[in-house]
Amino acid sequence: MKIPNLKVLVFSFLLLKSITAYPEGYSSGRGGRERAMANASATLTGPFATFNNQAFLSGTTAFQIGIEYAQPWMISNYRVATGAAVFPLPGIVAGLSLSQNAIPGFSETRYGFALAKALGRRFSAGMQFSYFTIGFPESGKTKGTLIYEAGIGFTPNPNVALGLHLFNPFNSHIEGLSLQNDIPMAIGFGCSFLLGDGLTVATQIDDADGLPVVVRLGLEYLVVKGFFIRGGISARPFRHSAGLGYQRENWSLDFAMIHHESLGYSPSVSFIFKLKK
Repeated sequence: MKIPNLKVLVFSFLLLKSITAYPEGYSSGRGGRERAMANASATLTGPFATFNNQAFLSGTTAFQIGIEYAQPWMISNYRVATGAAVFPLPGIVAGLSLSQNAIPGFSETRYGFALAKALGRRFSAGMQFSYFTIGFPESGKTKGTLIYEAGIGFTPNPNVALGLHLFNPFNSHIEGLSLQNDIPMAIGFGCSFLLGDGLTVATQIDDADGLPVVVRLGLEYLVVKGFFIRGGISARPFRHSAGLGYQRENWSLDFAMIHHESLGYSPSVSFIFKLKK
């Protein structure tokens, strides 16, 4: 008799656990840069702020689009695909996002619409409405719910930023499937500092209902013009990450690798395109 691969068994257990307690409906740290910095992303700008803290979309001055592809734990046929588009409007910034976490026979999909606005020179605020679905294609069953999230940002000077992100404050959940699908209410607080010599330090604390508090630390260093190296750690559970980034005037390419203590490494690559002002 063929013995199942240990990685597949552990993955199956964690997948069932994620469905019942921590589904894709709550997912921070989309984007290669964000993942490489241990998802300490509550103050990071760019199109992936549609997932991390919508307030930090408010500084967008030109159309941007970001796409990401990740293969968790390098398991065949398991993928996470993400896309986000951000465009400034008179007095406000709008964003559209789509993310799907899928394996054969199961998928979680999230569609989002975000708005952000600068409140003076130092403060900003943002919010997003998302429709989150869980689907079992083989049985033809799909259920969904509406999720609300919001964020605020404070930038006292160009080198310091603080961000607060609130996810699912109204305790949305999905009914009608055989599994319990509670989506946790969560809050994240982060700050980042741009130090001398091109070094950025980002920290974050995440607290979600029924889950341990997660502490994150991410670093980014500008080696030469346009080329970045990144790293990060997070606790409870302990994970470490690393990555590289290359940035030009109107596009950037980022690669990340996150390590899970039981399942190994998860690679991610993302691309961002910006229209010139």
